[in-house]
Amino acid sequence: MDKSLALDVCLALRQGREEDARQGFGQIMAVADAPLWLALAEDVLLGALRCRRQDLFAQWYAEAGKHFCRLMAQGDLAEAGRQWLLAVAFAVCDRREVEPQLLREPARAWLRKYGATSSADNFWSEWLNLAARMARRGWRSQSALLLGIVLWGAVRHGDAKFWQNLLGQLGLHFTVYARWDGFPNACVAYPELQLLYLLLVRRAGKAGVGPALQAAYLQLALRSIRDMVANVSRSTMVDDMDIFRQWYQYLWQMAGEDKQRKGRLRLLWQLAIRYWQGTRPKTSRKQVRYLQDLLEPSAITTAYEKLLQSVI
Repeated sequence: MDKSLALDVCLALRQGREEDARQGFGQIMAVADAPLWLALAEDVLLGALRCRRQDLFAQWYAEAGKHFCRLMAQGDLAEAGRQWLLAVAFAVCDRREVEPQLLREPARAWLRKYGATSSADNFWSEWLNLAARMARRGWRSQSALLLGIVLWGAVRHGDAKFWQNLLGQLGLHFTVYARWDGFPNACVAYPELQLLYLLLVRRAGKAGVGPALQAAYLQLALRSIRDMVANVSRSTMVDDMDIFRQWYQYLWQMAGEDKQRKGRLRLLWQLAIRYWQGTRPKTSRKQVRYLQDLLEPSAITTAYEKLLQSVI
């Protein structure tokens, strides 16, 4: 059996022979060769979308997605699985009539098996590029799903190098968005970035984590924030303090009436301002006095103060 079966299914769809298309899809689902199945399933799923048969796509994807998850738990399909997932993810996100939640479980299945391998480097880069395209279009459902999977994958990682690469790429997309639409709109488009910062700061203060790793987590978060502020400041031609002020206003609004969240966010921005002040003294010397109200009352505990001093 070769890829001609997928061609037959797509042709049947174009000619309105739905029953023949369904039978052909059933034959594809019976293919035992995993790489061939991935190629066939991708072709017919994308073919269904091109024929504007979102109903058939949803039915077929429900079945194919479960089979994909089973395959990912078996043999070495890192590259073939990555290509399949990214091709289908783009097609799903590019058509707003399709529910993006369909992508969640297959993406998680691939990440469970290959998320810690070298294949994941290309995956994250392409996945974040797709999320950036959806964010630029203003398609929040699509970008939220894609970035939510990024969050899910990041939570499973403790490796500092992984976090550095992830924050670097995401920070770049954030900065580009801010240059186009302004910093406040970038915050709205990428709330997941703030959650990643919060997660790292929380890990830094977690009991049982070694001092070296605590310092690494905190430095990753604070350095990423400092660099993000500097890059946005340069691209939008405003002072760093103005970006910090806008960031505070967004975070405070995001917290709503949740006092516990407000406490965590206050800790985050106070640590960020203090780190900026300690590592960029020439930039911050004249500006920090305009941010004093954001540093009071202090939410930085003795433990976090000690950590902060170790990374400045």
